[in-house]
Amino acid sequence: MRAVFGIIFLLVLLVACAEKPAAIPALDGDTGPAVEQDDTTPPQAAAEVKPAEDKEDPAVLALFSKQPQVKSYSFDVAVLPDRSSSHQYFVKGDKVKIEPVTQLSFSGQPLEVVYLDRTAKTATGYCVRSGTCKNLEGMPLDYDEWNIVLPQEWIGQIKYGEKTGTLTFFNKQVTRVRYQADGKYYEAYVDNYYGMPQRVAIASNPEMKTIVGGYEYRNMAFNMLEDSDVVFTPRS
Repeated sequence: MRAVFGIIFLLVLLVACAEKPAAIPALDGDTGPAVEQDDTTPPQAAAEVKPAEDKEDPAVLALFSKQPQVKSYSFDVAVLPDRSSSHQYFVKGDKVKIEPVTQLSFSGQPLEVVYLDRTAKTATGYCVRSGTCKNLEGMPLDYDEWNIVLPQEWIGQIKYGEKTGTLTFFNKQVTRVRYQADGKYYEAYVDNYYGMPQRVAIASNPEMKTIVGGYEYRNMAFNMLEDSDVVFTPRS
């Protein structure tokens, strides 16, 4: 009997000494409601994640009726949750041109533009404007470091969401759509005319206060690019 009481005492002691999880600090500089950051969660979720409830809302599907009219587009990308702007993307088909916000360099050569081939999964940087260009040969870069989830790649899961209101996002009228997938909560802002997602936030709670990933696609422009705008063309 004494041994039994000893085991119970040890169990109580272990529970009492368990450490409480540290509080997650609020993210500074957010212009909306208080947002908390969870640094233990990967920053992005796979775009192919599908909501568990497999049904489509006709009102949400209607948002994408004109989306096939989009042949090309450009945007300034900001990664959530910190919302810091990084690069400008120009997209047409499987080709992407990226203009970095800050100048990069590779082996002493300035790189002012990066081109992606999303089919071949290649990234190549070039010096195109600087007077210090040593040559015009492309510099192979890490494709995964430059490739992001593009706006249209979210549509497959947004269409299973529910409309929760409208607002203005970077001078565009958008519809807010919310849904749950893979244990996370999603909120998408969908352009009311072209049906292109302008923002997709991923949170760990339904109130969307603890943002753990996603993107903002700011200042989006549509159908203004030619093939030559997204493929490197050497200077004559």
